[in-house]
Amino acid sequence: MEGAPPGAGYGLGLTRAGTPCATAWGHNGAFGGFYSDAYTSENGRHQALLMVNLDESSQTEDIKLLFEELRDKAYCSTFGSASR
Repeated sequence: MEGAPPGAGYGLGLTRAGTPCATAWGHNGAFGGFYSDAYTSENGRHQALLMVNLDESSQTEDIKLLFEELRDKAYCSTFGSASR
């Protein structure tokens, strides 16, 4: 995908994203004051969902970076000592 981070991809409504711990598959959305992003591992054993009260048009770059950081931390925390 043009302009996407390395390792990113999109198809059939799912996004592939690289995270600090593993590849994640998911989907995001924004509607009526909410913004959300859901991630799952390829084997379905690890998931994370982050949803905030925020209109996408009011997102600053700092808020977007914080959201992405929190999403990645939530997803990566599901791995703990378990195998991927």
